[in-house]
Amino acid sequence: MAEMIKKPKVMEAAQSEFRRVYGNKGYVDESELHQLIYLKFIIKETLRLHPSLPLLVPRSNREACQIMRYHIPANLRIVINAWAIERDPRYWVDAERFMPERFFDSSIDYKGINFELIPFGAGRRMCPGIAFATPKMELPLAKLLYHFDWKLPEGINNEELDMTELFGTTEAIAEIESRDESTKNLSQNDSLAQVLAKEHPGRVRGVGPGLCPTNPSYGGQTEKYQRQIEQLQAEAAEKTKKIQIMENIVRFLVRWQGDDLPPEIASEMDALGGGVAVPQTRPSSDDPDLLSPP
Repeated sequence: MAEMIKKPKVMEAAQSEFRRVYGNKGYVDESELHQLIYLKFIIKETLRLHPSLPLLVPRSNREACQIMRYHIPANLRIVINAWAIERDPRYWVDAERFMPERFFDSSIDYKGINFELIPFGAGRRMCPGIAFATPKMELPLAKLLYHFDWKLPEGINNEELDMTELFGTTEAIAEIESRDESTKNLSQNDSLAQVLAKEHPGRVRGVGPGLCPTNPSYGGQTEKYQRQIEQLQAEAAEKTKKIQIMENIVRFLVRWQGDDLPPEIASEMDALGGGVAVPQTRPSSDDPDLLSPP
């Protein structure tokens, strides 16, 4: 979406294709996805420039081998730099440009046959989720482009959209927390989105009002969601505590030999607020409903 917003002509060409194929229906479904040729080119080009796993999944060779002039010892950890391969100017014209048209007269695909485009890997152990991921990319993207026109917020031109990538939320937080000068300027009440926006101005952006944490019209939604998350975490912690108490009670009951409940077990039952009902005296050993201890 970001690449197409930066290149409105690409978006217009894609929308034209969608509305030509689905014009009579008035909605997008899976029945005609095979006709969306330009959409498939857009996805190929996006996976080329922005692979989900830039270094794929690490491999290990069972036997030593020779590749060109390199000797590869056995049991070596091997990392394939798919990001570099897919931007290599020896194999791609204008390798840094988002240009779906490059696939018009090309048979290159990302199904593991063409090694210059391997976002899902290649060979027998390539990603088995490719058959699931492909329609999950095509259908939502087609719906978003069929029903809506997209553009950057007012006052931001296409060239100002910073496409510099971070490695992910965890890496971004670690990067921020490791910088003393940055963390001194951050309030403890800052949300993750605000932290990222302060540390990387221009990178944390949405495509319209209400979608952007740094947008003045955001209306405090980040703080609202953060409070909801904290509330859910507190509830989960309370439930976990109750489960642990119940486990302690059950472990005691299956080995219960006394006539009265020990005080510590009784207090734990009270802490559950009456959520568990157990007999107050030891069951008879000939009770048919009494289960044997594990």
